[in-house]
Amino acid sequence: MPPDRRSHREACRKSHRYVLRSGSLLAWEHRELTGMGGLRKRDSSKAAALRVAQATFEGLAPLLIRYGITSPEVETLLRAVCVHTAAKNQEQGGRSNVSRVSVKTGVDRHTVAALLREAPNIDTDAMSRRDAISRVIDGWLSDPEYTERGGPRDLDIGDPSSKARTVWSLVQRYAPGVWPRLIVDELIRVDYVDTLPNG
Repeated sequence: MPPDRRSHREACRKSHRYVLRSGSLLAWEHRELTGMGGLRKRDSSKAAALRVAQATFEGLAPLLIRYGITSPEVETLLRAVCVHTAAKNQEQGGRSNVSRVSVKTGVDRHTVAALLREAPNIDTDAMSRRDAISRVIDGWLSDPEYTERGGPRDLDIGDPSSKARTVWSLVQRYAPGVWPRLIVDELIRVDYVDTLPNG
């Protein structure tokens, strides 16, 4: 049986001494956790859970790559699912607490609060942009009009009135309806293209 918690607190309050003795409550709790294998068991269970997660990811990765789903897209969805799951588990014992969900999931409080305002969802707009970018890159790499010597041509950005081969005409061909500047900005952001001195 553990030492009485109330008597332990009273003794500390009277003496103002905080020492770790073999018979103290803290020492007893420490022995219970380590002696009974509590910490080791928890670490072992966490490692086992991570191995299951790794196996799941390894099974999912080929499918995600095949359909052009990026790691950041998956991470965003996983983060939202984890936050909502942690909040739901808390609600079973009472009202969910943003700070507790943050500690449980490792997601900062502001992000937790934002994610809990709506159910986890898939950003279809982002997926459409990603598909458009993939089509543009594929065209740039394979279309004879936009390649030379087996590689992609250097292209000017161009504009709606451009007659020559430009990024503008490339986007219009492979991602019609998408504003070309959006595609260019995204290609620069993900470091797929270099900006040459002449623009």
